[in-house]
Amino acid sequence: MGAERIPGLVWRSVETAADVTTALEQGSAARATGATAMNAASLRSHALLAVRLAPAQPGGAATTLHLVDLAGSERVVRSEVAGQALKEAGAINRSLAALGDVVSALQRRAQHVPFRNSRLTQVLQDSLCGSSKVLLVADLAPEAASVAETLGSLSFAARAAKVELGCARHGAAAAGAGAQRGIGGCGPAQAVWLWPFSLIGRGRRRKAAGEGRKRVMVLMSDTGGGHRASAEALKAGFQKLYGDKYEVDYVDIWSHYTPYPFNQIPRSYSFMVAHPALWKFNYYLQQPRWVHVSTQRAWAPFVSRQVAQAFVEFEPDLVVSVHPLMQIIPQRVLAACARERGVDPAPFATVVTDLTTCHNTWFHRGVDRCFVPTETCRSRALRMGLRPDQVVLHGLPIRPAFSDARAPQRVLRKRLGMDSQLPAVLLVGGGEGMGAIEATLEAIATACGGACQVVAICGRNKKLARRLQNRHFPGGMRVLVKGFVSNMADWMSACNVIVTKAGPGTIAEALICGLPIVLNGFIPCQEFGNVEYVVDNGYGRFERHPERIAAQLSAWFSPSGREELDAIAKRCAQAGKQFQFALFRIVEDLAAMVEAPRMRVPAASSRACCQAA
Repeated sequence: MGAERIPGLVWRSVETAADVTTALEQGSAARATGATAMNAASLRSHALLAVRLAPAQPGGAATTLHLVDLAGSERVVRSEVAGQALKEAGAINRSLAALGDVVSALQRRAQHVPFRNSRLTQVLQDSLCGSSKVLLVADLAPEAASVAETLGSLSFAARAAKVELGCARHGAAAAGAGAQRGIGGCGPAQAVWLWPFSLIGRGRRRKAAGEGRKRVMVLMSDTGGGHRASAEALKAGFQKLYGDKYEVDYVDIWSHYTPYPFNQIPRSYSFMVAHPALWKFNYYLQQPRWVHVSTQRAWAPFVSRQVAQAFVEFEPDLVVSVHPLMQIIPQRVLAACARERGVDPAPFATVVTDLTTCHNTWFHRGVDRCFVPTETCRSRALRMGLRPDQVVLHGLPIRPAFSDARAPQRVLRKRLGMDSQLPAVLLVGGGEGMGAIEATLEAIATACGGACQVVAICGRNKKLARRLQNRHFPGGMRVLVKGFVSNMADWMSACNVIVTKAGPGTIAEALICGLPIVLNGFIPCQEFGNVEYVVDNGYGRFERHPERIAAQLSAWFSPSGREELDAIAKRCAQAGKQFQFALFRIVEDLAAMVEAPRMRVPAASSRACCQAA
């Protein structure tokens, strides 16, 4: 047989499966490996386990089982090998090319099959002709950088799937007159593509957490600023309550792990929000459970491997999602990884970061806990099929700075360079400095003049900040222009009114500070309920046009309007109490989930959830 052509090969008598396993382990230990630019432990040789099965009865037929693990084909340019490693890479690639030539010859039923071109194909000759049964497993690398290798492997597997094994031409005479002409008679070979072959087979692992430390992995995405702000708040909350006991990392899986086009989801969000009709269509299209579950199940084969690698890298003891599109796929992958490793999956919690109008993708029945900010959200979660014990009402996770005691307003104003007497308007354009900030400033200056001062937060929009700093506004109105600030709690506490869009986090922060709110815009569908929440509860007003905003501020700052403004501020401060310490209540419950993992959803319920999903 072909294996006997290998110099130095020694056959060993085995009687039990344990004997075979021992021989396999010894062979694997002797297998050559080396580091390359593509792989820290690149295999530098093929591996073959040949098992010859003797007949149980005299005169019976013997058979041989070949288990072959081929070293991967690596491009020398990418692997950056040299010296002996370069020779090894060349030998590996030549042997794989020879195997490809053999498969191609078998596929087209050539008169001559070039088994002799490589030691590898000589060894495998008995397995690739006659009435042999062959199972080919193509293990693919889904990384974008490896697309050439992946396509090559798929092409090879496609050719192999068309091969029909039977009586080879060079053995036709020995097969007798009954042999079929050419290679055939036993049906097509089986080429099985397993992708992902193993969800957790590859991927770098981070340095192990310190002794006694637990890892919390927060799933977020930069679709708007609120999800990142909530993730940062959770990390800060764990640090403040527990110090170094927990290692908390927030991860944008869509941007940093998934392949194209899925890694463009954050960018597509910005595009759709800028086109309201398109955004509304997509928002309502994905509302029904059967639609968004089916959609994400269709995505799963293309992103599961990468999502699994994120879990392998972070090895979390708890997974927390602060994004509606981080529910279905991460939970399925987390469960699959746990099954593959033979362990229980890490607990999974959702922290809803929308205030009132929550998309149905937020609510997945398989979560262990779902933390919601308002009673409106809690009611929706229950309507979506979550059990009452899964849903916890604590409020929005707001940055710890808003729970700290703050200095009196006059002290803050002096520290921040503000006038100590004039009423102050905080004009916020969001993290990207979006919104009609310049037009609103012009309108306020025209309506109020020097009767008030304005703090304009331009976020990361440096161009806008420079333009405003060089402007002179009518009436001598005092304007402080700031870029991106990290002490928003101080600025809010130092002002009397905030003008902002209807982002849930900013609304909650303003309520904590007892700051009346003027909303000047909202994202359709997603934030419309926030406008109703502010207006219907008497926390402020909604005005789109800069002139109307200025008129409302002028009325509030007049002697006759001060009483109304003070009453609104009191209502805001009262409502803010539900949010002020919500972060720490959420963090305490999350920590309890880590320490008591048995709190997870019962197995029967989990199965029911999967079936329903």
